[in-house]
Amino acid sequence: MNRRAEASAKPEMGLGAWIRQTRKDLGVSQRALADAAGLSRSYLCDIERGRGTQPSVNTLDKLAEALGASRAELLRAAGVIEQPVEPRYTDTERKLLAVVRDLSEAGKRDVVRYARFVHADEYHLVQSELLVTPEVAPAANAPERPSGPMLFSLDGEG
Repeated sequence: MNRRAEASAKPEMGLGAWIRQTRKDLGVSQRALADAAGLSRSYLCDIERGRGTQPSVNTLDKLAEALGASRAELLRAAGVIEQPVEPRYTDTERKLLAVVRDLSEAGKRDVVRYARFVHADEYHLVQSELLVTPEVAPAANAPERPSGPMLFSLDGEG
């Protein structure tokens, strides 16, 4: 279950409610989370419902790993440590991280290469032509430049 937790710990939300909400946001059953964390389903149920249980740090670590969260996130949810003034990651960044973590090493390398390509493209003021360059006249047998938007065109500009 190598996905990233996306629920944010709210001050009024207790540890059990945070775990339940995060688990549901990830689309994971209680049984699957319990198995991934090495806990019994009934113990996880007790934690989620706040039934007089005080999970150990070891248990919190297991749950954090299974949910793709950090120990600090669980401790914030439990009210043990304060909420940060600003979130470390945006929801979009967390979602992207969750997707990337599920990829193979080759897939991760491809995502990084593509992200660098997009990043570099966003910071160029001039888009290079994909099929025809102004310095080089097209060959007689070159395909005609298509009309309409190109791959990196903005707002339908051709």
